Amino acid sequence: MQIRRLSWWSASRCGLLVTTLLVSPLLRAEPTQSSAVYAASGPVNPLALLDQINQAAQRLTYTGTYIHQQTPGAQGLYMAKIHQQAAPAGPIIRLESLDGDPREVVRMPKEVRAYLPDLKTIKVQQGSPIRADFPMLSLQSAEQIAKSYKISVSAGKRVAGYDTELVTLEPTDDKRWPIRCWVQRHERLMLKFQQLSHGGEVLEEQVFSDIKIGHRAAPNVVSRYASEPGWVVQTSPLQRLEGGLSLSLPVPGFQVVTQLRHRSEGLRQVVISDGVATASVFLEKRRAAAADLVPRQRGALSMASHQHGDWLVTVMGELPPATVLAFAKDIPLSSLTSQ
Repeated sequence: MQIRRLSWWSASRCGLLVTTLLVSPLLRAEPTQSSAVYAASGPVNPLALLDQINQAAQRLTYTGTYIHQQTPGAQGLYMAKIHQQAAPAGPIIRLESLDGDPREVVRMPKEVRAYLPDLKTIKVQQGSPIRADFPMLSLQSAEQIAKSYKISVSAGKRVAGYDTELVTLEPTDDKRWPIRCWVQRHERLMLKFQQLSHGGEVLEEQVFSDIKIGHRAAPNVVSRYASEPGWVVQTSPLQRLEGGLSLSLPVPGFQVVTQLRHRSEGLRQVVISDGVATASVFLEKRRAAAADLVPRQRGALSMASHQHGDWLVTVMGELPPATVLAFAKDIPLSSLTSQ
């Protein structure tokens, strides 16, 4: 689907629906020492805790209600019932929307299926995840994250009835958002995730309003529409390109995660990440309209475009607008378009 065919909000919601499973102002957390931990159970290594968060997101079975709030007000609110069943090859997850049009997403280790009942359509994306989805923090190691963030841990308030540790990721520059995570004290499952502005305002929040950890979810990870006849299956036209790509990107700490190409329309997508923040770089061989070049921001998500000769580069990611614009202007285009 080409960027020009998506409105700003539909593009962000489409990304949430298909590739992920993805606020009122609050006072900024008081600064904490980089390695200090104030857990009731004793000192905790912050880097070890980050790895435990990712492990818990993969190994635990649970059922809960998930809320994603991107901006103040109902327009930026997404609610879903989430069921996860742990399995040897990786967890199986089903998200069932609780607001707006009915829809479901079932994510398996090597495939994502989005069920759109109004259209009687199942959209299928093959392949393993290319980004970490809540309640996972990262697909990369804690050491990689520590290159761009100062990590601290302190005692957190209760979330969804569980005692927590508060993990703060303070970026070492102004190129990415500060982050706060509330982590269940014993199982290490992340229960709440916030991205903050550099002034301390909460831009985006993902949270479990209720959750039962250890609850048997296997019967609930199968879509209610799976056995219904008459559905049309549409496989994503985006295919992953083989082989890694090592590039010097305009913002230190980021690297290419994967590349994708649209089979029929020539659209290319490059996913980049610093271990926590993720952005997609879309490459199209076309001339931009004036509206295409207007930077936009909604919550923590920003979008910017820049014309490079015949190529239009559009970058969308959970980053400050200036960072997204820097990627759009200074991405090494010749290396990407030669693939």
